[in-house]
Amino acid sequence: MKLKVFEVGVLGANCYLLEKNNNCILIDMGGDFDRVYAHILQNNYNLLGVIFTHGHFDHIAGGLTAQRYTQVYIYEKEAEFLNGSRLNLSRELGLNQTKTFDSPVLLKAGDQKIGDFSFKIIPTPGHTAGSVCILIENMLFSGDTIFAGSYGRYDFPTGSFDQLENSIVSLLDGLADDVIIYPGHGESTTIKREREINPLYLYAKH
Repeated sequence: MKLKVFEVGVLGANCYLLEKNNNCILIDMGGDFDRVYAHILQNNYNLLGVIFTHGHFDHIAGGLTAQRYTQVYIYEKEAEFLNGSRLNLSRELGLNQTKTFDSPVLLKAGDQKIGDFSFKIIPTPGHTAGSVCILIENMLFSGDTIFAGSYGRYDFPTGSFDQLENSIVSLLDGLADDVIIYPGHGESTTIKREREINPLYLYAKH
């Protein structure tokens, strides 16, 4: 499986493209869909879908265009973020992304499959109530739940410090050392490294 990272949108969120057998999926399409799609077409990939880790505008904005070409997916408990409400935070930055998504597929927790891609939806509430991490092989796409040496904000609507703390402890205690974490912003890290340095995990453990 091949992985390519695009920095997209006004906040420079990470959009991940995974390719296997000339099929691909995107994780978190926060903007600049035309640029990402041009890469897909240049490589003759077949785009099977876009999966969102959560519903903040910097992770979903490009999905409004992407849905013209492919299916979009979101965890069922985060679906209300796609209805153009204030929850997506776009109005707070003066962007007013109020359009509603057309017929997103609502994912349940646990094992899922889209074409050639088998993955696991792991609910990780805290940044938002319906935030998830997506585990594909030894790669964990963590959205804004956990970053390299840091963690997501919990002071937005539906966020919770206690839930975020529990989610991070559960992830770091429950996954293998060599799982690579690919966050919604910034550089990648590993489960082992975050057990050693992540301040929220260390706070919870001591």
